[in-house]
Amino acid sequence: MNENTSYLLKMSLVSGVLAGLVLGIYQIGPFGNLMWPIFIGLGVTFASGAELKKTPNYLCCMICGVIWALLYLQMDGLLRNAGLNIGVVTGVCTLVITFVVCAVHMIPLAKTWLNVVPLVFAGLTVTFSQGGQNLLGVILGLTCGILVAVAIEPVTGIFMKKENVEKKRDKAFLEEKI
Repeated sequence: MNENTSYLLKMSLVSGVLAGLVLGIYQIGPFGNLMWPIFIGLGVTFASGAELKKTPNYLCCMICGVIWALLYLQMDGLLRNAGLNIGVVTGVCTLVITFVVCAVHMIPLAKTWLNVVPLVFAGLTVTFSQGGQNLLGVILGLTCGILVAVAIEPVTGIFMKKENVEKKRDKAFLEEKI
């Protein structure tokens, strides 16, 4: 087996073990019915690079997404109360929030902790799914997923280093016998 395949298999195993542990523990807590946000946080963070050093970026952007969703829901309520058609309300709110999120997070906030737009949209999405309710469960679930994603590579690296040390030891042992 080549080294890349070995690494990917170990990374897959670490991913499964970490996700299984976190979800198993999460299931018995008060937000057990909100386990799927963990997968959203995990998947979006993984797709965004899952760099350990960017953990603050991922977490801050997710919180921003929750806030943007709450603003969207407020704007939605105001426009509906003004008697606008639901299609118009949805279109206007989506246009405004999407434009502002992208423009703000990609331009003035590009060099800050608030620069990972996919995590902003992850926070938005999960908050929408709950209608702006269960915010603690939303944030906790997304946070767990983010933390699992950023832990995968360092934990896998520990196993790879151990394997490399063992290979070097075995090689040295063989050379000693020769």
